[in-house]
Amino acid sequence: MDLKTTRETMGKSPEEMAAACGVPRNTYYRWETGRRALPSVAHRLVVVLGWLHDKKLLDKALNHAEKDSGA
Repeated sequence: MDLKTTRETMGKSPEEMAAACGVPRNTYYRWETGRRALPSVAHRLVVVLGWLHDKKLLDKALNHAEKDSGA
């Protein structure tokens, strides 16, 4: 999986993807640049985010998560 291509296909910034994955921006950047291996659980999460994007549900899900977290 090319994380950068996946993110760009979703139309998300690195900061938005980091937030969606629940990790600091630096961690996400290291995954995307290959400086750090993408953990299998994070890989599964990105697959789910991609599925939500394909079903036109990603933005709704992320907005709902932000409201639940008090952000």
